[in-house]
Amino acid sequence: MPELFATTGENVAHIVQQGDVWNTKLLLKDSRAQCLALDKGHTGTLYVGTHGKGVWKSSDNGETWQDMGLPQEDVFSIAVSPVNGAVYAGCEPSMLFRSEDGGQTWQELSALRSIPSAPTWSFPPRPWTSHVRWIAPNPHNAALLIVGIELGGLMYSSHGGQTWSDHRANAQRDVHALAWHPTAQGKAYEAGGGGTAWSKDGGQTWQRIDDGRDRHYTWALAVDHDDPDCWFISACPGATRGA
Repeated sequence: MPELFATTGENVAHIVQQGDVWNTKLLLKDSRAQCLALDKGHTGTLYVGTHGKGVWKSSDNGETWQDMGLPQEDVFSIAVSPVNGAVYAGCEPSMLFRSEDGGQTWQELSALRSIPSAPTWSFPPRPWTSHVRWIAPNPHNAALLIVGIELGGLMYSSHGGQTWSDHRANAQRDVHALAWHPTAQGKAYEAGGGGTAWSKDGGQTWQRIDDGRDRHYTWALAVDHDDPDCWFISACPGATRGA
């Protein structure tokens, strides 16, 4: 039975297909849910990041929920490593946490805040702060992950977040979404406020790719499972204009 989960900014929507009809049930109501991640290693388990209420977990497809006690309240991104099941939560102000026990305990990966460019990070609507917009653990190597700061850049770690390299040249600084290809090792993709970029060497170097498109404020992306050179983005003319 096909099913989807989505955050609405207020709730979590559980969308289930029954025959020719899609039915929607709202979960975790009024939580200001911002982001979610499924744990593919544990059927029915998902994590939700909220604005003001930290991280919540369900182990029964959203029927019941548990507050996981994250030290920060405002969560803008969450991810689960496909390799070892580590859970990552990105916050505002820009902080990154990891849990290795299903969210029971959390460790801040504080080296992220020591990156040389960190004092310059600033989110235009709230210029006094910034946030971790996206976290992308590599699906083949548990030690490799990339994260995007809105607005600050695309950061790279090959040591599980214990150490970091600063913004990767030619990647977009206004990071909105990141992805790895699930089977083609080394292929990574970015959608950002200035356009798109991709990497063919595991996130170390990036190439901007915008030719042939007249809309460069890109937001979301999806990759073709069978063709690592084929990917899709959503885009509009600018941050304050309609699509």
